[in-house]
Amino acid sequence: MNVCKVICVRFKATGYKGRHKYEDGQKLCSICAEFLKCSEIRCPCCSVKLRCTPRGNQSRKEIHEKRKAVWH
Repeated sequence: MNVCKVICVRFKATGYKGRHKYEDGQKLCSICAEFLKCSEIRCPCCSVKLRCTPRGNQSRKEIHEKRKAVWH
């Protein structure tokens, strides 16, 4: 079971430039409910895979365009 162990406080992101936090390289942990600034794929606290794109369709398209990714 994935539970927040409050280790994520050390990686907590503060502030951002642009329209989305994801543009600045921040990632969201769905269990800890914190935006983290780390290069790992998984949360260092609860080992859940971090979200690196927004869930909204329009916002997701904007992020993919800025990253030059292919959107179908």
